[in-house]
Formats: sequence, structure tokens, C-alpha cells
Amino acid sequence: MNLDWQLVPFAELSAYQCWSVLKLRQEIFVLEQQCLFPEIDDVDLCSIHLMGWVADNDASGEKKESAKAKNLVAYLRIVPPNQKFTQASLSRIVVAATARHQALGSRLVEDGIRHCKRLHSDAGIQIAAQEHLKSFYAALGFEVSSDRYLEDDIWHVNMILQEG
Repeated sequence: MNLDWQLVPFAELSAYQCWSVLKLRQEIFVLEQQCLFPEIDDVDLCSIHLMGWVADNDASGEKKESAKAKNLVAYLRIVPPNQKFTQASLSRIVVAATARHQALGSRLVEDGIRHCKRLHSDAGIQIAAQEHLKSFYAALGFEVSSDRYLEDDIWHVNMILQEG
């Protein structure tokens, strides 16, 4: 799948980008995972948003040319240090249901790590991972750094990216 990646501070998100981000996060975190929690939070405002877009083909298979002719299929936010953790963080990591099983999650997190290191080079990276995904994150270099805890009715563990 060929994606168009964008890295945008919150204040520079277009209305369509913001709507797409919030829609995708709601579809996965609230509806699919059936988790009622304040999905939109103040952390969005200070974060940099990494978005992976795919062209939306019309019925004839030809690419549409409008600015709204792309679908958001991969997303995460890069949170600066001292917002969620002392370290910088990646959060709200999500791949659309229609785009799963194509290694987009790994590509997304790897790009997120690369951009996070560039933006916050001395901060380190910590995440709050859903516990059932800890082996996915471990394969990308993260190690569990906390006991499991219940957040929004989903078991989580904190994980820190190990350098080396």
C-alpha cells in the first residue's frame, strides 16, 4: 500500500485533517474497542500528528484529484516530554480496520520513532501500550517498564524504547 505521510503540528491541521484524525480514533478506540473515555484531550494541542493517507479511488479505479480524495489509514501523535511521561511519547497509535495486516502498524511506529528522536533527541521515548500489544511493541525495541494497570477498562503497560 502506497501511503502519503504527513507530519503536522495541531495548529496547522486543516479542518479535513483534524476531522479525519478524530473520526479514525473514534472508530477504533471508542466504537471498535467499545471504550467510553475522553478520547479528545488537551494532549492533542501540544502534539505533532503523523498521518498516513491512501488515495481514494472512485468506482472506475481512477484517482480523485480533490484535497479530500484521500483516506486516513494510519495515525499517531508525538507527545513532547513532560506531558504524559518525563520522556517524549507516541500515543493514539492506530491503523484503520480496512488497512490492517499490511505491516502499516510497524511502518507507522518506526516513522513515529524516527520523527520523535529528531524532534526530542535527548528525551527518550515511553509509551502506554495496551497489554495485548506488548509483543508488537517489543519487536520494535520497546521493553515493559511497569506492572500492568487498568486504563479506560483496558489493561496497559508502560514501555520504554531501548536504544542499541
